Amino acid sequence: MTCTIFNEFRKKVIEDFRYHHHQSIADHNEQSNDLNQLDDVLFELFVEDFITMLQTLFDRWIIHRHMAYVSNKRITRLCSEIEVDKSELNQNGNEKYIDVRLKNRNPRNLEQMLMEPKPMGYEMDEQNCHYWNKVVLVKRSKYLIAKIIHHSGRTTISAATNEPSLAIFLGSKSTYTDVKAAKILGQVLAMRALESGIHSIFYDHREYGKSGEKLSSFIDALKQNGLNLDEQPVIFARAQRDQ
Repeated sequence: MTCTIFNEFRKKVIEDFRYHHHQSIADHNEQSNDLNQLDDVLFELFVEDFITMLQTLFDRWIIHRHMAYVSNKRITRLCSEIEVDKSELNQNGNEKYIDVRLKNRNPRNLEQMLMEPKPMGYEMDEQNCHYWNKVVLVKRSKYLIAKIIHHSGRTTISAATNEPSLAIFLGSKSTYTDVKAAKILGQVLAMRALESGIHSIFYDHREYGKSGEKLSSFIDALKQNGLNLDEQPVIFARAQRDQ
């Protein structure tokens, strides 16, 4: 059965090569009229082309794999044969061409690693400033506003009950300041905080005095939706000991 399949495959290959290689067949007919010998030559041509194609694919795979390996490595130093004349450089070196100031494009990274110092303040301060991000609930005459404020004073995330997306769930404007609105506001603020990469915030209970029903519903909604209301302490650098 294996021989039959091989013969059928060989016959199919020969027919295809007869169709695509007219010139090779004509050149061979001038030298030999033996049909079996011609079929053997056609099959050898197919095998040579097939091996060449496999070799090309293998070379491409090796190059792609090698380049992927190189791209995943951190290149810290490259050898170069370029020679630079000292007259092309500044007297003090490369300060004219290289900007030595580095800009941190992710300033919140140290806060996530608990290495960014918090503002200390004092225990007797009216408002505690020992935090990175603080949650604030503000009641207006017709709606509620919830904010997450950075210690620099910038509002990181905010949500309000008069937003069109929240007004759909609240219905009448008279419900923009009730307990249900405070609960929905807490759910939305927690979702936006987690999507922004903020998992822990500071809640200063001293600012609100007695906790009312609205504030309790708002705080419970934050906790139930995965937001931690207790920021972790800062990891201070280890002090060097005298030798």
